[in-house]
Amino acid sequence: MAVEFNFISYMRDEIAAKLKELQHTETKPHFHRIMGIADMEEFIGNQLLSEGYQLLAEDREDVRAVGSEDNHLHRNFFSFYITKDFVPGDFDSIESAKKDCKKVAEKIISRMKYDWKSEKKLSAAQWTHNIALLEPMSFTIRTVGPLGDNYIAAYVSFTVMSVPNLTYNPDDWL
Repeated sequence: MAVEFNFISYMRDEIAAKLKELQHTETKPHFHRIMGIADMEEFIGNQLLSEGYQLLAEDREDVRAVGSEDNHLHRNFFSFYITKDFVPGDFDSIESAKKDCKKVAEKIISRMKYDWKSEKKLSAAQWTHNIALLEPMSFTIRTVGPLGDNYIAAYVSFTVMSVPNLTYNPDDWL
């Protein structure tokens, strides 16, 4: 079994629950798991997002970079959205929401890089979310929207390596 980054639990437990702008709880949800653009459109279309910031973590199964079959390292792609509501038709409100979403996304990227550095200092057995496999120079960020009638978002994507368990066992050898 490969060593994998625990994306959904990391984003929910370490980011959404602890970032002051989100403060996700069961009673005040600000974290949502989506399976793609259709899920996000459903959230927005049905007004399922509460006011303020929301973190939408895109749960994509097995989206990987295609490479050499001899390469035992895989790059998995991950993405999330930070959304915020704005006043429809108010240009200043839209521009402010764009800047605010980008600022929150940058805080999350900074935290992820901080956790990456911290976990890199530990042995693999001590990793909690396997964020040590993050490729810190892979982040992209852009604003998207408007989404629905009154949401704007910062879209963030990045890659994380997946390493198969290749272990040398001296008992296998003469």
